[in-house]
Amino acid sequence: MKKFLSFITLILVSIFLVACEPKKKEVELTKQEVATMASAVEVSVDGSDVVSLESDIDLKVVLKGAEGSTVGDIELTAKGEIGLYADLEEFSSSYIYGKIDANYEIKGNLEDFILALMGMGEGMAEERAEEMTEDEKAAVLAMLGINLDFPKKGSVAGNVYVIAGVAYVDLTIITDGTEVKMKRYEEVFTEAEFNNFKAELTSEKLEVSELDVEELLEVANLKTYKVGDANLFEISLRKEDLDKAIENALAEFGDKEMADDVTLTHEGDFAANFSIKFQEALEQVKADAKADLEIALTIAMSEDMNIAREISIDAKFNFDLNFKGKMPKGLPKAADLKDYEHGLDFDLFGAAQ
Repeated sequence: MKKFLSFITLILVSIFLVACEPKKKEVELTKQEVATMASAVEVSVDGSDVVSLESDIDLKVVLKGAEGSTVGDIELTAKGEIGLYADLEEFSSSYIYGKIDANYEIKGNLEDFILALMGMGEGMAEERAEEMTEDEKAAVLAMLGINLDFPKKGSVAGNVYVIAGVAYVDLTIITDGTEVKMKRYEEVFTEAEFNNFKAELTSEKLEVSELDVEELLEVANLKTYKVGDANLFEISLRKEDLDKAIENALAEFGDKEMADDVTLTHEGDFAANFSIKFQEALEQVKADAKADLEIALTIAMSEDMNIAREISIDAKFNFDLNFKGKMPKGLPKAADLKDYEHGLDFDLFGAAQ
């Protein structure tokens, strides 16, 4: 009977807490009111609240080689999630926690693809590019300021704890099949440095004009709400809004011909949403987006040569920055990390290449 009563109490408390959550109520605001309210918002981090950042991404980009070219396609995939949480109220109790689990891979002949894109590997010049040695290709890329000497496949996973100025790093890094593990600690800032950092933190106000709001409304939907004492602005971008935004961006660069030569095709679901919650100060910024796009464009290299390219993008993205966040539960204390070795040697990252 005692367990049953405890269960009923838990259910009633849960219902009460949900009922007490402030409801989102839509309010009508003019463009000037939106601009005035946004411009009054302070962006500040004083350490009295926990600041948290959570984000994840799932991305696939395919750059298609020219039709008939021997260069082929380039495919980039990246997937991962990160979390960062900081309690900076007092040095003695300060705690920064970061977690990461991410990987990427580049497939295809990136070197020849870039040479082709630069006009050195297509058409009549393609035969010449194929005859170039690897050293000659590297020399051309170096002359262009392009460095491709990096791992084409890699991943990083682990945790970082910064407790009262001491960083404890537990990471596993794999690049092109080589694995490096790091489980070390070292002081990264003193109490004096911590206090100086906090003293230098200043608040800034957003600068938003009525013209900015008008330009936003041309390419996105804006809804305004009250959530308790807080204000909430929600911005959403539709498929046609994205197309128009790309056209406007190209027009701003003054490239009318390129704007005419860009074709965007939506292959699947599309969503792009952004929200900002605030009172006198910024409280939370959130964004989430997903898109499956095909972009075809023609780049005029000269009067006699145009390069046609197709880009495929399949992406999902999520972002949550909370200035009134919470530290995760169950984080270790410094005493729990005694098995870490002293000394952070960041050359280990290079050793993984």
